[in-house]
Amino acid sequence: MHHPLRARAGIPAALLCASCAAASPRPSALSQHLPAYEGRATELFDDGISGEAAGRGVAPTASPRERDLLRQRTHMGDCVVRARVISITSTQDESGPSWLIGLHTVEKLAGARRLQDDFTVRIDGKASGAGIVRALDGQMIGAPLVAFLREFASTGESEAQLHFHLAGDGKDQVDAVRIAEIVGDIGP
Repeated sequence: MHHPLRARAGIPAALLCASCAAASPRPSALSQHLPAYEGRATELFDDGISGEAAGRGVAPTASPRERDLLRQRTHMGDCVVRARVISITSTQDESGPSWLIGLHTVEKLAGARRLQDDFTVRIDGKASGAGIVRALDGQMIGAPLVAFLREFASTGESEAQLHFHLAGDGKDQVDAVRIAEIVGDIGP
């Protein structure tokens, strides 16, 4: 997987400058000092978007499994933020379609990493939330989300790889992240 901030064919240079240059979570550590992107990490930071993230105003009841995933993402993540979608750009390359989602940080919820206000993530056409982005595309502009972010060792490049999970920004979700941050990792 490529770093989500790397230039893609078909994306105008001005858009890349506007959405990435001043903002995106840049790799902060040498790749060799970061964990590998494997095992449980690939489920927690799946470069996808949860279904409830698209349901504005919908407050789904989180199952015990979803609450556990939220707690683990909060503890394993470098940074958890509330963010608003400011742009969506689709692109096509040899591996298929993908979307660059520009986000603006509204509030930092958890994690030690400092994040710039504007950043970009890439959702691959095969990722768990690709169907949501494909179906809603422009309707997502302005949508509030919670972004769970973590850097991992590269699989062949010297730069770190940023992986993420985007979830809904409901009050229950935000409160659960805050509680998980305060309580600490008390589970297995």
